[in-house]
Amino acid sequence: MLQNIAKEFQLLHELPDGAVPWFFPVKISNREQVFQELTRRGIDCARFWRHFHADIPADQFPEVKELRETILELPIHQDLNKRHLQFVCQQFNQIMKSNK
Repeated sequence: MLQNIAKEFQLLHELPDGAVPWFFPVKISNREQVFQELTRRGIDCARFWRHFHADIPADQFPEVKELRETILELPIHQDLNKRHLQFVCQQFNQIMKSNK
């Protein structure tokens, strides 16, 4: 996944040996649009931490607000094979190219 997604969108540039993450986070400005399009194409991605905790004032943490609005998590869990991962990367890259 690391070699197939443009570095400009990556939050992680390497993973430790033995790491088996559930999702691969990418940081994009048009998260909702990309989320909707990936979902339409059958890719089950996730939006990072969509809601603040009720006891924490969102306006006091603008950096967290920004991450909440820009982080999209692409599926990379162990139930996906190489073909699935290639499809996820291909679709993500295609959407990002068409949105420039």
